[in-house]
Amino acid sequence: MQLKTILNRVQKHRSFVYGAARLVQGARLAIGVEVRARANSRAKCSGCGYPAPGYDTLPARRFEFVPLWGIAVFWVYAMRRVSCASCGVRVESVPWATGKHPLTDTYAWFLARWARRLSWKEVAEVFHTSWEKVFRAVEMAVEWGRAHQDLSGIEAIGIDEIQVLDQYGSGHYYGRGFLDSFSCPGEHPCGEEARGLDGGAGGDGCPGCDGRFGCHGGS
Repeated sequence: MQLKTILNRVQKHRSFVYGAARLVQGARLAIGVEVRARANSRAKCSGCGYPAPGYDTLPARRFEFVPLWGIAVFWVYAMRRVSCASCGVRVESVPWATGKHPLTDTYAWFLARWARRLSWKEVAEVFHTSWEKVFRAVEMAVEWGRAHQDLSGIEAIGIDEIQVLDQYGSGHYYGRGFLDSFSCPGEHPCGEEARGLDGGAGGDGCPGCDGRFGCHGGS
């Protein structure tokens, strides 16, 4: 089975085709996979995302993919520039990478998942990449998570431990608390802010929040 067959099965992108795959001997052995745009396909503007007429073609660049058998894999593709009516001359957007990132999105997610199990330095060493690339992969995953998080139904935020430093950045102190920034939201609010560090939770049971907000209760 050829590498191109595997890629078409797991990473097929509309409007693009895989070409020849070659072994490249450099500082370390790598596989270079040629990627070409389909004939008569129109590139999409990276600014607005809409197809636009072609302007020119840039020199080929490499996008790092998930390694195979310990061998680095790179997609080699010459990015096109488009003449967009709305955005002007822009580099095209491609479905396998985000912005100017040198990693394919698939490889970035691969590194981010491993970074949950190992330290970033260990991930970089195991997969023969740089600490910065692991950092960028984790950053991408965090940004995606923030953009897709659902905070509906959350009524309180618990604080387990807070680090407090003095004015010189030393003298570490870890205070324990329950909530530091919310007031009782009950129907008959007690009007008191939630307790801060070392305040604990509870009180005598406010009818508005049943002590969940660490208020002193009562109306």
